[in-house]
Amino acid sequence: MSKLFESFENSEAFEGEITAEILESSQKENNQMKNEILPKRHFNPIRKHKIEMDKRTLRRCLLKRIGADSLSFQDHLNNKSSLRNLIKTIKTLKKIKLNHRLYQSISNKSLTYIVEVLKNFPLLQSVNLTFAPCNVADLHVKNICHVFKNLTSLKDICLDFSNCGEGLDTTFKDAGACFKRIPSLKNITLCSSSQISDFRNMLVGQRIKRFASLKSLNFNFGVCMKMTDAPLLQLGNRLHAATSLQSLDLSFGFCFGITDTGLLSITNSLKSLIFLENIALSFSGSNISDASLNSIADGFSVLNSLKSISLCFKACRKIIGTGLCNISTSLGNYTKLISLTLDFNCCKGIMNTDAKLSEIGNSLRTITSLQNCAINFGGCAGVTDTGICALIQGLKMHISLQNLTLDFTSCPDITDTALYHLSVCLKTCLSLEIIRIMLPQAKAVTSKGASSIAESLKRLPNKLKDYHLFFPEGISQEYSIFY
Repeated sequence: MSKLFESFENSEAFEGEITAEILESSQKENNQMKNEILPKRHFNPIRKHKIEMDKRTLRRCLLKRIGADSLSFQDHLNNKSSLRNLIKTIKTLKKIKLNHRLYQSISNKSLTYIVEVLKNFPLLQSVNLTFAPCNVADLHVKNICHVFKNLTSLKDICLDFSNCGEGLDTTFKDAGACFKRIPSLKNITLCSSSQISDFRNMLVGQRIKRFASLKSLNFNFGVCMKMTDAPLLQLGNRLHAATSLQSLDLSFGFCFGITDTGLLSITNSLKSLIFLENIALSFSGSNISDASLNSIADGFSVLNSLKSISLCFKACRKIIGTGLCNISTSLGNYTKLISLTLDFNCCKGIMNTDAKLSEIGNSLRTITSLQNCAINFGGCAGVTDTGICALIQGLKMHISLQNLTLDFTSCPDITDTALYHLSVCLKTCLSLEIIRIMLPQAKAVTSKGASSIAESLKRLPNKLKDYHLFFPEGISQEYSIFY
């Protein structure tokens, strides 16, 4: 914190960051604040304190390099003269993060002031705006988006409308109109609620060659039951040009209108993304089948730089498992993979699940640098000790493994045999910090199997940071705490 304000005092080209959330500070700086600025009634060394600061106090804090746990800019957003003083104080600001969700009492007038903030920082490179629960049509979002086109240095933009209501389709059109005029944009993150039905408006007018410079694309649309294939088809056409893309995260929860047609448009473009390092695809509850999984596996065949893979297809009942086998086989090509998540919870159509788990286990044996592994086949039929033991065999000797999640909820045919194999495996995972084992319906599991897990975890060289062991009722209570 001190270095931040030292750079402000000593440099004309201050590259700071204002956040309406939390600014870290040392205990020494807190003591300074207690003595120099804050009345005693505001200071609490145990609980984090908040300060409603007027323009004079804010300026003094900046100049005297005094930190605070939380700075509230509510007064500044509703006070034009105060805002102008703030702008004069840090004219060369390059990052701004305003969480409107924290201040639900802020009026629409305050959003007009946000527009003024953005106008006065031509060097701004990063904007992160989170909006409070509201009807987004009532906000001045259009004016905010209109300002973006003048921020020619903008590289990172995050707009979070997760808790907003009607009007999102129009808002995305406004956002798209300004995005196409920002030449240096590298990272785009858009979060929305269930009200979104079509984000094609954001893509309309976007030149395909503009996607060539993107490094990261993150669309998180939560539970969007109104979504169809149409916007995915348009996005897929543009992803072919995103040859520099390093991170792709698409999340569409319980979109019953999304089928193989839409997802295939996305997966067919994967072969063009040769520099892709992180991929996360979440299409829970959609009407996709193994055809999409086969296309994903086909795309993986040319992505040699992947370090993180996350595939979530919960409750996709058309999946029967043939595509999953192809994905499992392709994982064996990524010896440098760091993070792997496979979530097929409640995919009740998967046949011969043990064979699929065995394929995954075989691929895990070839990965040498795995740090995070999450496997979820809860609610799938036919999961037995045979499949779990084969999966666990692939996790042996993963010395770098730090986070392990095995979720087999609603799989009643698992016994102590699987737990004995897991306990042996855990002894070799010397870097393990977090573990979650979910077997609440495995009625054949006894206290002997649970105790073998507990004993293995006790012998790890480092104490676990977090652990959740869910066994059948009674056993979980006995072994839930073992430190």
